[in-house]
Amino acid sequence: EFQLDQLPAQLIERIEVIRAPTADMDSQGIAGTINIILKTTPSEPLFSITAGASQISGGDTNPNINLTYGGQKGDFGYLLNMNAQQRQLFKDKTKQSFKADGSADKTETENEEKQFDEFQFAPSFNWALSSNDQLSLEPLLLVSDEEKNKEKLKLKSDASIDGKELEQEDKQRLNWALYGEWQRQYGLGNEFTLGLNLQESQEDKEKVKTAYKGEDKLDKTENEIEDKSDKEWALTLKNKSFIGEQHTLVTGIEFVDKERNKNKTKTETKDGKIKEKNEAKDKYNIHEKRFNAYILDEYILSERQLLTPGIRFEWTETQVASTSDTSSTSTDAFWNPSLHYLFNWTDATNVRASFTNTVRRPKFDELGNYVDSKDGTLDEPDKAGNPDLLPETAAGFDVGIEHYFAKQSGNIGLNVFYRDIDDKIETRVNFNSATSRYEESPENVGSAVLKGIELDASLNMAAYGLSGLTFSGNITFLDGEITDEVTGEKSPFKEQPDYVYNLGFDHKLPPVGMSWGVNFNQISASETEEIKDGKLTVEDSSKQKYLDLYLKKSFANGSEIRLSAQNLLETEM
Repeated sequence: EFQLDQLPAQLIERIEVIRAPTADMDSQGIAGTINIILKTTPSEPLFSITAGASQISGGDTNPNINLTYGGQKGDFGYLLNMNAQQRQLFKDKTKQSFKADGSADKTETENEEKQFDEFQFAPSFNWALSSNDQLSLEPLLLVSDEEKNKEKLKLKSDASIDGKELEQEDKQRLNWALYGEWQRQYGLGNEFTLGLNLQESQEDKEKVKTAYKGEDKLDKTENEIEDKSDKEWALTLKNKSFIGEQHTLVTGIEFVDKERNKNKTKTETKDGKIKEKNEAKDKYNIHEKRFNAYILDEYILSERQLLTPGIRFEWTETQVASTSDTSSTSTDAFWNPSLHYLFNWTDATNVRASFTNTVRRPKFDELGNYVDSKDGTLDEPDKAGNPDLLPETAAGFDVGIEHYFAKQSGNIGLNVFYRDIDDKIETRVNFNSATSRYEESPENVGSAVLKGIELDASLNMAAYGLSGLTFSGNITFLDGEITDEVTGEKSPFKEQPDYVYNLGFDHKLPPVGMSWGVNFNQISASETEEIKDGKLTVEDSSKQKYLDLYLKKSFANGSEIRLSAQNLLETEM
């Protein structure tokens, strides 16, 4: 597990969005791949300090500071990038029930506050061992302390308090990683790369929940202690060689080993008596081994055409063991072919097309062999894992065209995509006749289709006499449906909007050393359909609108001040 919001912008060099993977990339990208690239060693001396503060409406002022220092000394390059920050999040929720005549009945309100204290360290080192050999090391350290306070009130129709729950939680996370790579040049431009990646994360949590009858009559206290760890190592070997003037052959093999351990204990104190409340999924171990191999050819068809066929083999073995002395082992193997085509139609227009086979493996927590007892009713079913869950597989097609205009200062792109998915994973509620109780568990429900069209554009207005002003925008239309293999019924993807769009501009004013920008984002209303014991339930969510802006002032001594405001429309997230 990795919390993306632990990575501050100061550590990031750029973000790549890859619609369809080539054979040398992991196949687990049915909808695409987001590649977050951290900053690496600079070629010129670099030193900067950034300090700031942020505040959410109604919250505290939270400071942050970043230190970046790097450069080059002979054959050695280095970058020290450290960041410390505090963050705060709020969440409010209200649930209203009604009587048969439509009048208001009971109300539940929930207020939650999270406070984060975080430290991030992402250095980078590079050695030129010889004219043909490069060695790079990129450690990563993320430390987070999260405190959560939540209050839940149950109100009667006359607004008097019927019950109250107070929850306090302290969660500490530690993530560290080390990425190492040796790269050797040989022959006429050929290249061999050996990589070793090590990662480990540890999460420790303590939670106390106190329940009251009415406003202040103590009912019970629940205590929970949990520790969870993830470990991973990967060894990669990659070779790139030129064959003649038209072919670049890339081959590689990868060995990956992942393991997760989870241990949670829960107790309940009521009327002076202590009772264990451990559930089946609270303690388990999951171990995954993977072997991957691939080959691809970057084939220059002509001066303006590039064809990249490839094939990737992925073998996975997963072992799941729980405290109930049950264990299971499953293996899967996939051959994932891919074909990418690039046509530089003109100096200003490119056409791209691709076909890829991709895989989405189940989450570790979905594979456990457990049943957590709830009420066992249709509204509060027992929770169960599914060790027999199969990975989703998809055949994907992408076609796109991009055109540059106004002396390369503007561009517009159009992309169409289609995904044909098998063994779609969905959570369903069914009646278990053996126990006469309802259970909620993940299942391979059938096939699915996802398709859409994307349009994006940007324009620097310098070509029209408005220097420093850049407009940008994009819109995506989505459509998809799942076909149940048993009933043949069709339903939409959960929480899938019909469209998403962004509009914004950046305006730089060099004479006064200032710049400012605005971005508006809208997500359409979505509909979620769930099947409970063969019956369809529908839940609608309203459209979401977000408005952000920033203002930056630069000074002659190299310092700058930046102010930003987010979610000015106060949309609930």
